[in-house]
Amino acid sequence: MLCLERSPAQKECDTNRYKVLVNGENFYIVMDGRCRKLGFYTTVFVSCSDSAEAGEIALRSIREDSTLFDSLGNDPDNPPRLNATEIEEIEADSDETVGRTGLAFYDE
Repeated sequence: MLCLERSPAQKECDTNRYKVLVNGENFYIVMDGRCRKLGFYTTVFVSCSDSAEAGEIALRSIREDSTLFDSLGNDPDNPPRLNATEIEEIEADSDETVGRTGLAFYDE
């Protein structure tokens, strides 16, 4: 899945462009007919004023993904975790788009 539209969180600022690698951990999701503890990586492209803001906007855009969060089977005392593991400023004329790549899941 490649999301090309900007989320409301990504529309807040428009100065520099950033590529943010997000790691999700401790996601209990029903996949292949059974509940599995999974992690994932995804890349989020944002436009904003600085790298700290880029990380915040990227994480917020994942949290706003109702398709992902509505399918969770986590207990309230064992929530999933999201981390912006890499934040890289990219050229404004880069071919990389604003939006998000798909989720690359892995077993934990």
